[in-house]
Order: sequence, then structure tokens, then C-alpha cells
Amino acid sequence: MGPSRASHAIALGIVSLTLACQPSDSAVSTELVQSRTQRGDTAVVRTISGSTWGDSAVLERDLTIGVEDGDERYMFGSINAIAVDASGRLLVLDGQARSVRVYDSTGAHLADWGRDGAGPGEFRSPDAGLAVLSNGDVVVRDPGNARMQKFSPDGTPRDTWSVISGQWRSREPLFVNGDTLLTLQPSREITDINNVSMALVRIAPNGAVIDTLALPVQGAAREQVTTRRGNNNASLPVPWTTSSQWTWHPRGYFVSGNSDAYRITLQQPQRVLQIERDVLAQRVADNERAQETERVTAGMRWLDSSWTWNGAPIPDTKPAFEQLFAARDGRVWVLRAGAAVERATPETDDNGVVLRYTERRTFDVFEEDGTFLGSVAVPDEFGARPAPVFARNAVWAVVQGANGEPQVARFRLVGVN
Repeated sequence: MGPSRASHAIALGIVSLTLACQPSDSAVSTELVQSRTQRGDTAVVRTISGSTWGDSAVLERDLTIGVEDGDERYMFGSINAIAVDASGRLLVLDGQARSVRVYDSTGAHLADWGRDGAGPGEFRSPDAGLAVLSNGDVVVRDPGNARMQKFSPDGTPRDTWSVISGQWRSREPLFVNGDTLLTLQPSREITDINNVSMALVRIAPNGAVIDTLALPVQGAAREQVTTRRGNNNASLPVPWTTSSQWTWHPRGYFVSGNSDAYRITLQQPQRVLQIERDVLAQRVADNERAQETERVTAGMRWLDSSWTWNGAPIPDTKPAFEQLFAARDGRVWVLRAGAAVERATPETDDNGVVLRYTERRTFDVFEEDGTFLGSVAVPDEFGARPAPVFARNAVWAVVQGANGEPQVARFRLVGVN
């Protein structure tokens, strides 16, 4: 843990002068060196070099659930969301099967909850909303029925709450703060699909709406390419352009930042903490740029066959970070883009584009007080959407099998002290 007294901050400030030309990615020492200063009403923790874990932390897969053929209890159609309860059970929301698939900590199938329909315990079109409350109750967000569906820990349907709109399917998870749920919804009626104002709606354990929280404002909206055909609109983000990223921390506050710089703000109840770190800018390789240009073009021409690029160009360098996650134990996980690598086996996307290149990504992991624990290489098969589940020494994520079949894998965090 870094020093916090003013005298220590001054001493570390001197160290930062001598190391300013050496970003932490290339620091020769693994010993953690941080400065802690006050900038107005914000406490700033800046990592100068090193980390608590050094270079030893890795994610090792130790469990995989999901098969291409065989036992139907282990076959997934489309995985919309995953969650893990206090007993270690894995819950998988299968949007195609319209059910919650339940597995024990060894991967053995226990039960399936729900089916297609509008009755108690049934789903019409669930999205990425799946959460476990402190008493073990499970909540599923179902825009198809414009409601939340609540189950007891044994899968018995309980309440349904008509607190969401059927207009909006979200890729964001259901967030939890104690027994309060938070769901991302349009803050007003949608009149223009390209200009939707979003907010977090807080929902009490009895299903009552508490209030609505405005999202943190970080910077300009992300660059997009767009097209229109008749009444249909489509837009896609320009790859690797700057974006405002945020997530909800389980202790009840926003974690946010603009990806043009490594500055991440934790709006904690008692203070505002800002995490900063020097990282080397990662260049966009020519082969990556060509692949992403082809991928985006194919996606837009699915709607408009004559479409040509009408947005900002793909930048020369990648953002300082790509996504933010808050773990159940309070740690903050920062996903960073890496260098391009050629896939051992090329993949083909839904529009027929052959994806020959991927990138080596990294997680930076911080304690809530800003202490930099270390960087962890992200396994190639690791999926960041739907949202992974982060615990202290394990991470669950959606992955693809050898032939593209959806699976869920558990990765153990090893090599840490």
C-alpha cells in the first residue's frame, strides 16, 4: 500500500521527477512507487513504477462449461449474462433458451429456471440483466415483458416488477448495491435513436423505484459512423476512438474516466479518488486498421449496400484503456488494449469478414484506495461482454469453444500474494 502522509507524497514527488521519462510499462524495478497528493477536493494516486504483485500474476483457466454437441444441459444458445452467488453456483442467462441455467462450483448442471412466455417465471426477451441479491434471490431483466422477474434461491418465481421500459434492450449488466438494483434505462422517451439520454434507475428490494442517477459526464461522445435506410438507422463506433467509460461500484458509487488519458475517478461517498498511471501508447497496426475498416464497412452495408465511410478515421494509437469493471471485493479492473497478433485460427464474423488478427489485452488491477496491485495478461479467448464476474482470486467470463460454441470459463488468479 502506498504512503498517504503529506511528507511521503513530497518524497515520492521527487522520485517521480527522476522516473518521469520511464513509463511504468518499461520500469526496471518491480517495487511499487506511487505518489499520493491532493488536487482540490480530489485525492490523486499516481503509479510511477512497479506493482504489488510484480510480474507474477496470471489468469489460469480451471473450469469450462459448455459443449457443441452432446448433453443438452451443457449446450448454450446465446449467453446474455452470467452471475455467481454466495455458494459458488454459476447462473447463465441463455437468451435463446429463455432460461437461467444453474451449475454448481464444479460445473455440474443443477437446474433450469424459466421458459418462453409472459407468465410468472417466464421470459419474452431477456437482455444482459442478471443479478444476485444478498439473500440469494435472483433478478432477471426482461424488456420483452417490460419487467424484472425475481426468483428465490431455489428457482421459485417470486415477484415481477414493471419498472423498466420495453423500448430498450441493454448490453449493460444489472448493478447491485447491497439489495438495491441499478438498471441502465433511457432517462426520457426516445424520439431520436441517435440521441438517447441514459441514466441509472435505482430499484429497492420490493421493486419500488427509488430515484434516477445521471451518468458521469467525462467528455465528448465517441466518434461514430452512421447510415439510414427508410425508417431504420444504424451506427457503429469508430474503432479505438476515445470514449467515456463508467461502471457502478458495489459499494455504491461511479467509477469513470475518459479513455484519452489514464485517469480513472472513483466518486466514493467520503471523497473523490483519482487513479493515474503512465502507460506507453499502443499503435494501431496497418493490418489491424484494414481488418477493422472491413469489419465496420460490412456491418454498415448490411443495411445500406452503397455505404461509404462517413465518420472520423481510425486513429493511429489506441486509447489508454477500453473498459472499467468493479469486482465484488471492491477492486477495480481496467481493461487495456495491446499489440496486434495473428490468430492461430482465423475467425469469421456474422457478416462474413475473416478476422485474422486480435490483440494482446491486459487488466490493470487496483485496490479501492488506488494501490496498484499489478497487470494481468488477458487470455485470448476471454470475452469482456457480457460482463465478466470478478471475485478476489477468480474471474468468470464467456468464451468461445473450438468451433465457436458459447461457453463459460472460470479463471483462477495465481501468482499473487
